[in-house]
Amino acid sequence: MPAVRAAIPEDVLYAANVTGGDAETIVAAGANALMVNAFVEGLGSIARLRTLGLPLFVHRVGSAFMRRSDRVSVSARVLAELTRLLGADYVQAGSFSARMFDTDDEVREQIAACHDELVGVGRATAVIGGGVGPANADETLERTGVRDGVMLLYGSAAY
Repeated sequence: MPAVRAAIPEDVLYAANVTGGDAETIVAAGANALMVNAFVEGLGSIARLRTLGLPLFVHRVGSAFMRRSDRVSVSARVLAELTRLLGADYVQAGSFSARMFDTDDEVREQIAACHDELVGVGRATAVIGGGVGPANADETLERTGVRDGVMLLYGSAAY
């Protein structure tokens, strides 16, 4: 990781994935932000990682088991807001891609959960990811309905 950190500008956040890893060692190696898959690692991991004082991106892989039941489920908005309340600075909010299972309204609800005023809780950046790349970035941003407080996460489409 030191080579990665050395290759990118100082003012660029490098959010190393610490899911299942030793976050303290990763921070010592140069990460200046962290990413965790809290639905695999456990929601308590968010509070634990907050103590390291770095910006925190919470990925949502693994949350579908709570959302996709036709009998009992939790809304995407509630999970995004919970993630924010637990301390995420960046909250994965799905995407408008056919690769993902979110409806357009669910994505917008998750964005709102990141931005709506909550007493004593800072605003989070909604991260739109899953099937996002150079070919559809402009359309994706347009579909969010907002221009502030969203970040597009290019995945394999960027390659």
